[in-house]
Formats: sequence, structure tokens, C-alpha cells
Amino acid sequence: NKAKDMLVNKWTWSNVSSPEFDKKIKEAQAAMDTITDSTQLSIAKASIGMMSGMMDVLKGTKMEFTKDGKYTVEMSYMGQTKTESGTYTLSDDGKTITMKNEKGQDTPSPIEISKDTVVLTIKNGDGDMVITMDHSK
Repeated sequence: NKAKDMLVNKWTWSNVSSPEFDKKIKEAQAAMDTITDSTQLSIAKASIGMMSGMMDVLKGTKMEFTKDGKYTVEMSYMGQTKTESGTYTLSDDGKTITMKNEKGQDTPSPIEISKDTVVLTIKNGDGDMVITMDHSK
């Protein structure tokens, strides 16, 4: 399977986006325009900064897919490293990946695989999260 051969590699998350998350930030920014109290305004600004920072923290996450159908994700935040691993299967057409983590949750997700880039869309209750990965250096 050519798609799987391209997927088997070490990847780094170069971009993480979520249309739903972006919408929440825009709503928070719009609400901020109506705040006149300086204390509440600084709290709102800090909150928006934290929300924006959450997506940036995910950039640089390392992900590896191996030939034997296993994956590992290593993310670092606030000085700590968290590793998750599990198994994956790729559909015959190479457009859907199902990853099963240690807790046994399997999530079929749309995936686009090319030689140099992987785009993974994770669907969850808060809206889709689109992760773009490049080869780890």
C-alpha cells in the first residue's frame, strides 16, 4: 500500500487548526469590545491569549507511524512530556486512518498523505481539528 509506505515515518506537527476553536476566539474577542471595566478586560485578554496559546503548544508534537501498524505521539507542554501510543489501520484507498489508543478508543479520521506532508482531521465533539505534519528533522 503506497499510502502506508509514505505514512511510515517520523512526523512533526507543523500546524494545528480548528475552525470551531477559531470561532470561539473570535466570539471572545468580539465580546471583549463590549467590556468597559479594566480588570474584566485584562482577564478577557489573558483568557484569549491562553486559548490561542493552546494551539501553538501542540505545534512541534512528534508523531511516528511504524510498519507494524503502531503509532506514538509525544507532546511537550509546561515542561512535561506526554506520550501516547496505540495501533492504526489505514483504509485500502489511503484516505481514512483508524487509530486505537491505549484506552481502546478508535477514531476513524480523514487523512491525506503525500511524500512530504500528512494532513489528519480529527473529529470530536468540539468540532474538527486539522493537523498538518511534516517530516521530523
